Amino acid sequence: MNQHSKTDWARVKREAEADAPVPFDAETDPYDPNDEAAVEAFAAQAKVARRRGPGRAPLKVPTTIRFDADCAFRRS
Repeated sequence: MNQHSKTDWARVKREAEADAPVPFDAETDPYDPNDEAAVEAFAAQAKVARRRGPGRAPLKVPTTIRFDADCAFRRS
């Protein structure tokens, strides 16, 4: 584990062992995570987002900018 992690792993383990139901708000949540049929129905209609594959042009273009020494952006 990462030595600098801010995760309380003891709490995570306790909550996993308790096997308590996941909090669910019918007005804001898309499905009830405690209902297996609802989870499967939601996953079945989900769309997979694909990442740009190899050989594709990058979406960002590298650029360089230079300022004069008397520029207002200079560090003071």
